Amino acid sequence: MQTKARVQEKSTSVSGMLFKRIFILKEIRTFRRGIIERIFYICTIMLVVSLCPLSSYAEILERVVAIVDDEVILLSELKEYRGSGKESDVSSDEVLINQMINRMLLLREARKFGLMQDGVQMKDDQGIVREYIQRRIKAFIHIPFDKIEIYYKDNLISYTDKEFYDVKDEIEEYLVSRELVKRLQKAVSELRQDAYIRIQLE
Repeated sequence: MQTKARVQEKSTSVSGMLFKRIFILKEIRTFRRGIIERIFYICTIMLVVSLCPLSSYAEILERVVAIVDDEVILLSELKEYRGSGKESDVSSDEVLINQMINRMLLLREARKFGLMQDGVQMKDDQGIVREYIQRRIKAFIHIPFDKIEIYYKDNLISYTDKEFYDVKDEIEEYLVSRELVKRLQKAVSELRQDAYIRIQLE
């Protein structure tokens, strides 16, 4: 009888221990599942929060938008250039950045000549470029008399009741400005070919 009682007690204790272990295992699994779910939830929240500032403030952060040899153009400079003129308001960033690059290359070339004004070396960037174009490009443009005359005859409808010599200077000035644009474009194209240029707007 005592042996049976002991066997029953042992079996009861073993069953109790098994039940406790099963219960503990279930608790551990539930706890682990809860931790995993919480970690996943926290990571998801952190990812969303981290992405929001990037998308919200990406336009505010300073960055390089173009590289020209050993010089750079910053996003803030592009924005400043956009606000500097009326035409800039409707131009794309790519158009504006190329205008800035062209001006940068012309300025660099102009500085090689050490342009002077009233005996003092010029420091104003726009003035330097303007003077360079005037002295090194426009000064070498000559429009022959016959070309002026031909243009007058081809465009008589635009000069109604005006004699040739009355509009000769006007026509010459127009032809010079047209030729200047061509030569300036050619000069800039040659400067760009000799330079390392990389535009990175995105």
